[in-house]
Amino acid sequence: MIRFRWYESGALFGLRYELDAGDALPVHAHDETTAHNVIVLQGEVDLVLGAERIPASAGAVLDFDGRREHTVRAISPAVILNLFLNGMPLGYRELPASERAGTYPPT
Repeated sequence: MIRFRWYESGALFGLRYELDAGDALPVHAHDETTAHNVIVLQGEVDLVLGAERIPASAGAVLDFDGRREHTVRAISPAVILNLFLNGMPLGYRELPASERAGTYPPT
């Protein structure tokens, strides 16, 4: 089960994920309003871009073309921060508090 919560500091916005070994975010892609880097805070993950696998461990910053379908898979228990490049996307501020932290899949 993946645990997530919003990260806000000044103008910075991101999503912090705690993943168990084997967990993976759903495969997805972004437009410029939701593009993000992935910062590995703890553990080891693979950034998977189609057939390409990019291993990363704590301290790594993954800067990639988010228009390509991708996922992040935890190799070990891991914590990542998806830091949005253009601040909080439009519409996020209006989301209910229940969307700002929780689990995936929802319980």
